[in-house]
Amino acid sequence: METHSWKERGEDGVILYRANYQGGKWSLESCPKVGRSMRDAVSWTPVEMSRGHWETLREILWRKYQRKRCPWHFIEEIDKMLAETEES
Repeated sequence: METHSWKERGEDGVILYRANYQGGKWSLESCPKVGRSMRDAVSWTPVEMSRGHWETLREILWRKYQRKRCPWHFIEEIDKMLAETEES
């Protein structure tokens, strides 16, 4: 399983997102950012991936690919999916 994470600032504060790739499928989870003392008590909530999430994940993977920390086929899959949703 591969995990890629990022933060977004929202109305409720900072939200952490974690995208997991396992078995050829992506899943996304989120949780509010908390301090170190509460980090173990946080529960990750599954999130439906929107187009914005896919685009953010693609940017993160592109940066990792440039540093040779991510395979190219991840980016190809996301680009293909984004192109298909754009057409419909």
